[in-house]
Amino acid sequence: MTLTSEERKDRLLTIVQGMLSREFPTGRPTRLGLHEGVSDAKDMADRAVADSEVHQNAENIKKGQERYDSLKSLEARISKGDPIYCKECDEEIDLKRFEAYPFNQFCVDCQEVNEARDGVPRKTGGYAFLPARA
Repeated sequence: MTLTSEERKDRLLTIVQGMLSREFPTGRPTRLGLHEGVSDAKDMADRAVADSEVHQNAENIKKGQERYDSLKSLEARISKGDPIYCKECDEEIDLKRFEAYPFNQFCVDCQEVNEARDGVPRKTGGYAFLPARA
């Protein structure tokens, strides 16, 4: 079944908006309350652990914010009708490929070529087939 460009756009938007609502039900991650409990630490060891947790949480929030921003940017591009092209060959990325890996920048063929070039083992049926040794 061939989709019209409007149907494809709607399908892509549904995928991205579904990811946004699943991963970020309350919207963009914030740092509010990040330092709560740090000043309650009883001794230096507790403070060190609390500081470490704050740092790790800040990193996780930053990664979440970056992912959220990427999804919102992707949503905006799709809404404008911008096609999603392969970074390597400039062909439009197949809808099934996009559904499986929305952040992948390559079509299946170019991804396979890149992985072969980089020595990444090909996965088939859940098992990685390593290249034969000479």
